[in-house]
Amino acid sequence: MSMDEILNLLKQLGNLYASNFVMEENRDKEIDQLLTTYYNGFYDVTNVMKNLTPQCMTMLLKCKLHGTYRNCSTLFEFRKTQDGFCCTFNYIRESDDIPTLNDMFKANMSYTHKVEDLGIEHGLTVVLDPFLDDYFYPIMPVEGWKANLYYILQIIVFNPTDYADVSSGGVTEVLAMPLTETYIDVTATSFFSTNIIKNFPVNQRNCIFSEEIHNEHTFGKIYTYSDCIVDCKIHDMQKLCNCRPFFIPRRGEEECQ
Repeated sequence: MSMDEILNLLKQLGNLYASNFVMEENRDKEIDQLLTTYYNGFYDVTNVMKNLTPQCMTMLLKCKLHGTYRNCSTLFEFRKTQDGFCCTFNYIRESDDIPTLNDMFKANMSYTHKVEDLGIEHGLTVVLDPFLDDYFYPIMPVEGWKANLYYILQIIVFNPTDYADVSSGGVTEVLAMPLTETYIDVTATSFFSTNIIKNFPVNQRNCIFSEEIHNEHTFGKIYTYSDCIVDCKIHDMQKLCNCRPFFIPRRGEEECQ
């Protein structure tokens, strides 16, 4: 098999980013054979996609937080999102890979970064390398980033305890183009329910409180509406296909190969 044929096969892996993809059966077998040969047997599709994704240490050139330059590797983590693996900032969910539900553990809330003062200089500033000469498989038909404000490359702003998923309604996206400065204003809005609401039955109030969670499929102990929607989607995927896409955090469930 020539190098061009191998690269063309690897491009087919980009279909894994789409939940509704349909891959030709012969191409599917060719990719499986290629990866099985390369890894000398068993391979994990999550690790394959992670290794093929540009790494944070090469994309993040400079980082400044609270007016002070910081080592980017101490601020950002390589985590799963709706767009695959991204460089996330202030993301405090539990691990993306929990083989069994018994291994579930709580997120460490002490690692959250908070704004100490007002103004651009006191927020987060990042200088990125867009790798314009290495657009092997862009998810979007543009050159630049899809930065997630917990993440780079099309800025996604969301609750630090939620899994980033646009369809759940808990994400705001902003495009960041090369050779430009992009400023993002963040305004927080919170909704709270008084304890009196607990006196009403769940089917009447149409919501539950964190301490009322008794569902093993939920993402950890922090309950939000956004994560509830994502959890329902994953539950349906698992029920229909008996697996889930690689970019969904694993909670004792098999990945779609």
